[in-house]
Amino acid sequence: MEPQSDATATGSAAPQAGTAVTGDMPSAALSATTEQATGPGAEMSALIGAGGPVLMIIIVMSVIATAFILAKLWQFRHVSEGGARKTKQILGDAANRKDAAKRLSGMKNPVARVAAFAISGVPQERAWREAEETIEPYRSHMRLLEVIAALAPLLGLLGTVLGMIGAFQALGAAQGRADPHILSNGIWEALLTTAAGLSLAIPATAFVNWFDRRIERMTFHMETVLSRLFDNGSAMHLLEGDEHESRSLATPRAAE
Repeated sequence: MEPQSDATATGSAAPQAGTAVTGDMPSAALSATTEQATGPGAEMSALIGAGGPVLMIIIVMSVIATAFILAKLWQFRHVSEGGARKTKQILGDAANRKDAAKRLSGMKNPVARVAAFAISGVPQERAWREAEETIEPYRSHMRLLEVIAALAPLLGLLGTVLGMIGAFQALGAAQGRADPHILSNGIWEALLTTAAGLSLAIPATAFVNWFDRRIERMTFHMETVLSRLFDNGSAMHLLEGDEHESRSLATPRAAE
């Protein structure tokens, strides 16, 4: 009779173990679900939801600004002070037009390309026009980044004002049973849009001024190079007896 007793004990122990394992599975699944709900993605969604539509607009503007800045950085990759100085050195050291054209042909700097075009025998007006056409793509769409830099902090302020209105409305609806947490939560949610707007406006403004400065320096170097070629400068020996006239890329040309 003792073996039978042992079998009974073993059989009853097995279901209990199975029940224990089965009982632990829902709690483990619930824990995993809770971790997913409180992950970085959920926190980001909560922040966006707290910021409302104004924060969504700022996020869209930041994506546009980032794409624009990356595109401009790629466009400006060949614009450098060193390339412009090297171009001026070549024009001063070259013995003749052929030598200068050969040395400039391998350079990708815009100033070097304009200089190579100018000494190829084209008329002076065509050389100045080529310089203006070379500069124009670098100026294009800069207004977009300027507008984003100006609007971002204003949108952040608008979001803050709207958030504060909502916080005080909730405080007023409490009818004397106001919880300080209601006001504090409303305030930090409102200030979230201001922080987002400034985070976008500050780098956007910095890049706008940096791009503008690069364009100004490139324009200056092109004017200097063309003046040396066409205005009795040190590189005039590379041309062949053309009549010259002083010009500037900073001012519009007179109607031809």
